[in-house]
Amino acid sequence: MGVKAICIDDTKKPKEIPSDKWVKAGELYTITHLYKQLNQNNIKGVELAEFDISMCKPYNCYRLSRFIIKLEDFDKFVQMMK
Repeated sequence: MGVKAICIDDTKKPKEIPSDKWVKAGELYTITHLYKQLNQNNIKGVELAEFDISMCKPYNCYRLSRFIIKLEDFDKFVQMMK
């Protein structure tokens, strides 16, 4: 169950994440998991179907605030948050 989202912020790429695994503003992505980063001030993060950044320590997901959820997938997103 993926949720479609559009990247709205591709600034401030961490050096640990390669450019070929970095999101681009205006592009459509599929959110597969949501995270609450307890060690980083409870920042919400997302895992994307398009990229695997699990080897990019300390980063394992993208900040949720970089994306806007497609309206037609909003109900799926709410269910994913539960």
